[in-house]
Amino acid sequence: MTDYTSWHTGMEVIAINPTTPGCIEAEPIQGQTYTLSEIFTHRNIVIVCLAELPAPEDDICCRGWRASGFRPVEKRKTDISELKKLLKPVKEIA
Repeated sequence: MTDYTSWHTGMEVIAINPTTPGCIEAEPIQGQTYTLSEIFTHRNIVIVCLAELPAPEDDICCRGWRASGFRPVEKRKTDISELKKLLKPVKEIA
């Protein structure tokens, strides 16, 4: 089971297997990055709301998506050595 205690509003997540409640017209697209606007539990299920896909606020069942359908975006640290390799001239084979 995933530990969602480090998840917070403003965090970027990527949709891996989003489940839509059916009453929200817009659906998250698998592989797309979204920003968490809210995170809460409902009936022991962690629910996330996405800033890019607003949902109705008057119906708790239609306010978001199961957090299990998303994962945090992992920011890669830039490794300068990889960039330096691009600058080295390539030897041509005659």
